[in-house]
Amino acid sequence: MEIPFKYRTSLIKHRGDVRGVKALDNDKIVSCSRDNYAILWTQNVEDPLTFDAETNFAGHSNYVSCVEYLKPSEYYPEGAIITGCNDNTIRIYTETSNLPVSVLKGHQDSISCLSTSPNGLIISGSWDCTVKVWRNSNAIASFTAHQSAVWSVKFIEFENGSLLLASGSADKTIKLWRITLPKEDDLTGSVSNASLVRTLQGHTDCVRSLVTYDRERLISASNDGSLRVWNVNTGACIAQFLGHSNYVYSMALSLDRNLLASSGEDGTARIWPGQLLVIKEEGKAFCYQWSMSENNWAKVGEVVGSQGSKKKMYQGKEYDFVFDVDFDPNRPAVKLPFNRNQDPWVVAQDFILKYDLPQDYLETIFQYIQKNAGLEKTSHSFRSAGPSDPYTGDSRYLMDTDASWSRSYFPATTLVPMDNVNMAALTTKLKTLNEQLTPKLDKDLIDNQIAKLNRKSVESDVEKITSAVLSIFPSWPIEHQLPLLDILRFTVLWKSSCQLVFLTCWPTILQSSLKCGELPQKNCLLVLRLLCNSIENVKKLALEQGELQPLKQIFESTHDVLEMALRGCFQLDKADSKMMQVALATLFHNLVVLGSDTDTVKTLSHKVPSLRALSGLCVRFSFLQLRAVYLDASKNGIEAIAYAHPEAIFRNLVTLGTGLTTISQDKMDRVSLLTDLLAASDKIQTPEPGSNLFASQWEQARNSIAFWASNESLLAKSRECASAILKALD
Repeated sequence: MEIPFKYRTSLIKHRGDVRGVKALDNDKIVSCSRDNYAILWTQNVEDPLTFDAETNFAGHSNYVSCVEYLKPSEYYPEGAIITGCNDNTIRIYTETSNLPVSVLKGHQDSISCLSTSPNGLIISGSWDCTVKVWRNSNAIASFTAHQSAVWSVKFIEFENGSLLLASGSADKTIKLWRITLPKEDDLTGSVSNASLVRTLQGHTDCVRSLVTYDRERLISASNDGSLRVWNVNTGACIAQFLGHSNYVYSMALSLDRNLLASSGEDGTARIWPGQLLVIKEEGKAFCYQWSMSENNWAKVGEVVGSQGSKKKMYQGKEYDFVFDVDFDPNRPAVKLPFNRNQDPWVVAQDFILKYDLPQDYLETIFQYIQKNAGLEKTSHSFRSAGPSDPYTGDSRYLMDTDASWSRSYFPATTLVPMDNVNMAALTTKLKTLNEQLTPKLDKDLIDNQIAKLNRKSVESDVEKITSAVLSIFPSWPIEHQLPLLDILRFTVLWKSSCQLVFLTCWPTILQSSLKCGELPQKNCLLVLRLLCNSIENVKKLALEQGELQPLKQIFESTHDVLEMALRGCFQLDKADSKMMQVALATLFHNLVVLGSDTDTVKTLSHKVPSLRALSGLCVRFSFLQLRAVYLDASKNGIEAIAYAHPEAIFRNLVTLGTGLTTISQDKMDRVSLLTDLLAASDKIQTPEPGSNLFASQWEQARNSIAFWASNESLLAKSRECASAILKALD
């Protein structure tokens, strides 16, 4: 019969994306995250379906990239939890201590992978292209044959004092190593005999994961979308498994070794059951796998041979390239498939239409395709084989500009919506709460309208949804209002719904978020997104209908948001803050677009005088936010900017540039504005132009911007925008 796999539970505590998970036994799990922590989870005795966070392993100075468990051994009688960190070190913990008992130093770059042997050895791989073997906290071997980052290491066997291990790399190869260990009493001695046994070649992209099936078979997974089985003794590839449509990141074997699980960029986890056989048919070798559900042998693929297509699969079709494009920090990366025989202009335009992107992205997307598909003479390839983090690194394309293509980043004239809503997840949560709370939303409204809500929905239907949500909003507890706020921040994109929100329920919404004593961060985040999305329609209501109240309410709320942000009321530190950073930056970006619209300001400012001060307000926010990160980096090192979302940085720079150039055409006026802001922030007397204090304040202000212009770790568009701001000031 078919083996069922069902959702069991969620382990919720990490504040950043989870990078690794390891089971210690049936009732203990350890996880690691970009939030700089590893957590030990223990099964709840009273509720075996759940796990409780027992220990937070601290001490990491950067994100934790991998975690491994070392079973009890001579050196660690109680066993040990091992973490690899982006700060180039390995830390060893016991289950009962949240601080490391040992820190292993020797790698020159981020630790990307770990493995252990039954006799207590630790194997590590790093972006520095090396593999190291550790015994009792001492490095006893180091291998340097890989040409790019090492993404996976795996122990294979230990016999007669000799260790066999494997490493997989971004250089597309797998290498087998054998070492003879020094004597047990020689804790710092070097390896007496170490050699590269062989190199396994066949993958056409980075090797991401390795699994030891048994002493003779090794399984690998790659960015080329395939899994391969290798004969360790001969180096031959026994079989290739295809099914994933994109990168395969990780694999795991069941305890009985009858099930292999793999997961990848295509959003799926795939289970490969049964034993493997290779059978020759008409001169070709095919791999068969025992299917427990069908009770027979099923053909799963041809053994790697002479054909070896380099095509990539996407939605059932083969392409020469399938690019990852990340144009919105609130959405996962999307795929851009391309064949060399296609017109890149047509593909770029189709991509814009499919994802409803601004038309001015067309040339950027075209140049990206042209460059990375090799359609022009260039020394650059699509993706470097060097160290690349698939979650934040070069393998995910951030909508950027080519260095040779100059563009004007400010003044900004286009509003940025925050309209990405996971309606399926929202609807599920809403249904659950709707069963528990009163008053209730109509079930048909949830199933037939809210669940189907999208940017193409009819305005009258959206208004009906908004009215229903607003009618129950005041009665639901603050801690349960999230799905309602998520709906409202989307429906304000329609003018009639926007009017309803601000004229009927805005004070209540504020009391549940920005004016709530405990300041619920998630509610505040959604209200900030609501403000971002409402600006266009609030302007229309004022210009077309003379309805000024929503505009005044937004200005009043903006002043509150600014002061709260500068007082540190929002959680803007560490990894869990990045969505809040983007929401705040987007809000003031959209406000400066409104404030720099001279026609709107001229028409409305006599009725809403605060409109004239809007650009200055936005300059204050963006400059002080950028300066705060700059000061943090100056004090704590450049890695501090890792906690700043790159898109938030870019939008703050655009806001600053737009505000400065809108307020005045005179460079001296712009300089004076920044020095005044700096003086107010430092609580000192406003300096007189030409004074020594003025020169000192200007130097500090300029350094705060020059930092972003010269920092190579930033997006190119951020550096270019910062450089353009300096030109507008110097």
